[in-house]
Amino acid sequence: QTCALPISKLFNTKGARSTTLADVASRLGLTKTSLYYYVATKEDLIYQCYDANVRQAHTQLDTAERASDAPLERLLLFLESQIATTLRSLDGEGDFYAAPLEVASLASEHRQALEADYRRLLRRLIDLMSQGIAQGDIKPCNPVVTLRAILGALDWSFYWLYEMPREDAASVSHALKDLFSRGLDRKSTRLNSSHQ
Repeated sequence: QTCALPISKLFNTKGARSTTLADVASRLGLTKTSLYYYVATKEDLIYQCYDANVRQAHTQLDTAERASDAPLERLLLFLESQIATTLRSLDGEGDFYAAPLEVASLASEHRQALEADYRRLLRRLIDLMSQGIAQGDIKPCNPVVTLRAILGALDWSFYWLYEMPREDAASVSHALKDLFSRGLDRKSTRLNSSHQ
């Protein structure tokens, strides 16, 4: 896989556009000439890293959908898996993929391919949330706005998790699951209103 953990960290902390191929080669312990054996241009490398991110998200959602029939539980499992990936990466374990924060800087062909795949992911998540609302398990809300807010927070999680003490970061997944479930679960609204 071309987009290794050190490259992802570079893109996420320094920015994809600000990172040079010399930075990448140095981080990987390669010469710049050797790096060209694996990747033709920096733009191609950025695309590969962003594409890996979106493909991983689809895979995680596939896993969540196999694990549960309940839309809210599927959403929470997906969100947990995203945070777990980031936490593992901070420990230097597993895979981590560059957050696709600079898609607009890509060439038209790459940008359009990524945007189409990201829209497909967003559509899947919106459908899950809409199902949960229709079934009465998720509070009535605007699914598009709600999911964009949640996904935006996840895209930046590498920064705020990196800054936290490791023992605090380890509890983030549970805290977010609790926050999202209380915020989205319609039953929590009924429970709260009955105690007022």
